[in-house]
Amino acid sequence: MDTRLTRIFILLATVGTLFSACKTGRELSGGAAVAERAIAAQPDFSSLDIKRMTVNITTNDGTSYTSPATCRIIRDSVVHLSIQPIFGIEMFMAQLTPDRFVVLDKMRKIAYTGTYEQLGERMGMVINFTSLQALLTNRLFVLNSEEGSLNRLKAETHKGMKTLQHTRIPVRQQFILNNAFRIQETRISAVVGNYHFTARYDGFTNQDLLVFPYQQTMNLEAGSKRYSLGLTITRMIINMNPQIPSVSLQGYRIGNIDQLLK
Repeated sequence: MDTRLTRIFILLATVGTLFSACKTGRELSGGAAVAERAIAAQPDFSSLDIKRMTVNITTNDGTSYTSPATCRIIRDSVVHLSIQPIFGIEMFMAQLTPDRFVVLDKMRKIAYTGTYEQLGERMGMVINFTSLQALLTNRLFVLNSEEGSLNRLKAETHKGMKTLQHTRIPVRQQFILNNAFRIQETRISAVVGNYHFTARYDGFTNQDLLVFPYQQTMNLEAGSKRYSLGLTITRMIINMNPQIPSVSLQGYRIGNIDQLLK
């Protein structure tokens, strides 16, 4: 080959390689920037005291139940949900702490309690306190990971839609972000098998410098089982350290977790 042509070919190849490297670098830095902005945009709070909200629950047999409720959250410590359908009379109570959950059926005097591992085995998913708290508060989390670092989330952009992804068998996670880099929808599915969970967040409202979704809809499909939970918040107080009622199982008989999920 002519020496001049050889030099031109080498020059073009070098420029092409550099261009490709620069493009890859821009894509990587762009993806990292999306992840960083999503992490920074998460709602930051020490406590939430949801004074008024409506809960709608649809069970596996298609039965739908709607009731007023309250919810108190002290971050990384406790989630306390109270369902009060009749003039503030508490009929159901659920309290989540990092090591266990308790659900009280006060009408039938039945208590359901156990670990998240037990609950996860029956629902076909990895469950822990951190992920449940994150789902309720529009925050990011990583399932099935020893460290659970948010740096494991990988950003992708497709047709203008920004997402964060994480897959570690047997679970695949996807967070769909809105224009403010907040979570619009969380999707969790099994790599193999019929398991799908979605959480949709709407009605973002700015209160006391905290932007929070006042409408949430969660749906779970696990085999033949179907569950749905809808939450609509109408009044919430932020960072005022709400009092969490103590839970006593005295006078309750212990129910089977399988019965709780039916």
